[in-house]
Amino acid sequence: FPALDILGLKCPDDVAVAGLSDRREFFNSPVPITSLTYSAAELGAEAVRIFSRQEFTPGEKVYNSKLIERESS
Repeated sequence: FPALDILGLKCPDDVAVAGLSDRREFFNSPVPITSLTYSAAELGAEAVRIFSRQEFTPGEKVYNSKLIERESS
């Protein structure tokens, strides 16, 4: 992580790093990155339902996800 190097910080000793959607780069990086995976299809379908309505009602929605812990956290 070049920005951390500039600041003299180390991952995960000084800073924890996590990402979304478990990209290949996350486990191939010098410090494998913890990530949260989710169903893009489920999230996309919900977005379509929300935007197809005339009126949006704020609220909380829980999606299935999985935390993949790696060395970055």
